Amino acid sequence: QEGRSSRYPDIDFCKDPQAICANTDHPELKWIAGFFYWMKELQRYDRDGWSYMDNLSNFVNGGMQDFAFIDAVSGIVNRGCHNPPCATGSVDGLQERRNNFQKVLRVFQLPSSGKAPGLTASLGSIPGLPSVPLVGLPPSSSTSSSLESLSSSSSSSSSSTSTSSSTSTATSLLNQFIQWIYGKKFVFENYILTYQTANGASVASDIYTFDILLESLAYAASIGYAGKKFYTGDRKVTDPSDFDTAKFKQSQIVSHDLQLRYGLVNAATFLSQVVVESVQYNVCEDYYPSDTYAENPMSNYGQFGAPYTEYKCSPDESQMECPETAAEVKGIGGLMTKGRCMLGKLNKYLGPSYGIDFCNNPSDVCQDKRFSNPSIVWDVPLFEWVDRIQSYNDHGFNYLDELHKFVDGGMVSDDFIVGVSKILTKGSVDAQGQVPRYGDRMGNFYLLLKYLVKERDGESLSIPTANNANLQVYYNLLLLLPLVGMLLLW
Repeated sequence: QEGRSSRYPDIDFCKDPQAICANTDHPELKWIAGFFYWMKELQRYDRDGWSYMDNLSNFVNGGMQDFAFIDAVSGIVNRGCHNPPCATGSVDGLQERRNNFQKVLRVFQLPSSGKAPGLTASLGSIPGLPSVPLVGLPPSSSTSSSLESLSSSSSSSSSSTSTSSSTSTATSLLNQFIQWIYGKKFVFENYILTYQTANGASVASDIYTFDILLESLAYAASIGYAGKKFYTGDRKVTDPSDFDTAKFKQSQIVSHDLQLRYGLVNAATFLSQVVVESVQYNVCEDYYPSDTYAENPMSNYGQFGAPYTEYKCSPDESQMECPETAAEVKGIGGLMTKGRCMLGKLNKYLGPSYGIDFCNNPSDVCQDKRFSNPSIVWDVPLFEWVDRIQSYNDHGFNYLDELHKFVDGGMVSDDFIVGVSKILTKGSVDAQGQVPRYGDRMGNFYLLLKYLVKERDGESLSIPTANNANLQVYYNLLLLLPLVGMLLLW
């Protein structure tokens, strides 16, 4: 009618706006209408001192670490203003909009959930793995060049070559680490990340799922939390100052295969504790089994009678503790993380990302665990593991040194897993008293070693001699579970 060209001359959008959704000849209209609205109303938005383009730039340049930008955009789309509640009310589905924004950032291989910017990729960059996006997994082909571009222009060529080589080695190790664990997906979903229902049936956990575990593990190993990474076997991820000169020089010539074994044993150790603390009950908060001390008030004691009040920071980290007035709560996440110190650290490093006050409302971790933030039940225990367990070095027990000794000694001594279990449940390797659920921790540890380490080496599982005959029987029964499961499937 106006004498200009029109892509859809047969549609009168004023009289029939429903054609956008109903016209089967032009299914693309749904997207075109959305893009048109976005370019006209969002990208051009500039009111009351808030400009979309300026704030987009600020968000990206600031590391994409908060929700202020997406909250303002959601307000414009849903309520017509960037600072709701507007005259029309609060934003509908604000949390869902935040979560969807984070998902898209991950698909685009950008930092998400407010985590610090770093190298990102998808599992598809590793041969044989699916194209599910994983935050924090360095691409094997581009990591070296990316890091080289960040090096100082004054660095010598030999230094750049050394950095590139070590980075390539670490990336290859990480890729193999993730790939091997992914190859055990069936085992994890059917025998490890499972719990028993009231009628005795074994069911896959809907809280601790394998795909989210793999994603969080990749992030923890490649980018990490508060400057610390999940140990995958690369001795160089640990600060060389932690080793004496002779030890560190020796670590430079450790075989690639042995380093991978170190990393897989670390994963088996972590997961064996998570299974006992939470997965076998399919819970996100402290569960009080029958062996919990009945005389301990629930408000002061956690799972297996562990007192919350003893979980305090060392003097040099005391400034991160939650205030004494903070709510005393149950443990949360895969390791039932608790205490003023660890919750205070989570509040500082993960709180802004997830929009959770870990000091006053840590139970929020478990409120939307299946939907809004499914990775949080893995991120919280991984944070505690790299910060408190993996970094433990006290009373003559250095976690990484003891892990190396355990592997180098043939993985037959109970001392390592007993020591780790004491550190996790009692706070110190020299703590007195029996480790809660000792048999469960041992059984799960050796079961995970079988699947993650010894099957890879073509070895059969050799279980150490148990002092308790009943415990030996328990170990053997655990090893029969996969066979029984297969027979039931047939």
